[in-house]
Amino acid sequence: MVYDNMQGKKFREEKILTIPNLISLFRLILIPVFIIMFVNAQSQMDYYKAAGVLAVSALSDLVDGKIARHFNQVTRLGVILDPVADKLTHISAAICLSMRYPLMYLVAGILFLKEGYMLIKGVKSIKSGNSLQKAEWFGKACTVVVFCIFLFLMVGWNISNYISDFLILFSAAALVFSWVSYIRVYRSM
Repeated sequence: MVYDNMQGKKFREEKILTIPNLISLFRLILIPVFIIMFVNAQSQMDYYKAAGVLAVSALSDLVDGKIARHFNQVTRLGVILDPVADKLTHISAAICLSMRYPLMYLVAGILFLKEGYMLIKGVKSIKSGNSLQKAEWFGKACTVVVFCIFLFLMVGWNISNYISDFLILFSAAALVFSWVSYIRVYRSM
């Protein structure tokens, strides 16, 4: 075992290809699959299939963290790979959904700004000798809200503009809330 110098966390360094890391890599592979399926969708069934790929990604996100902790397979690579897969999946889904819902560009913009901020703060944290900031409850809750709304918007073929706009604005609000909460966490470090 190798211990992180700042927080005493145990990392399993001898294995890079752990099951959680493979799941995260699988989620990264699902991103172009999802984009191709969504962009080429010609029927509602095609959108259901694309939503199924996104749902598999979301569910595997839940599983990889539980496996990593339960079987002591937390690695430095996994600590980076898992959130990267999350963020790229969110941004890809938001951009794709913007093709059907123009207001979704707002969510995509917030995602770019929030994740850019988190990336800069993460790099600064590492350079100063600290470990990466772990996901907080508000970040996890935001991820669940955003995934659920994205999935609903993909399969909700005949929903009214009022409902879709409300859901998009709700996801934007969840992202802003999470971002502001992380800003407070980083300022207190």
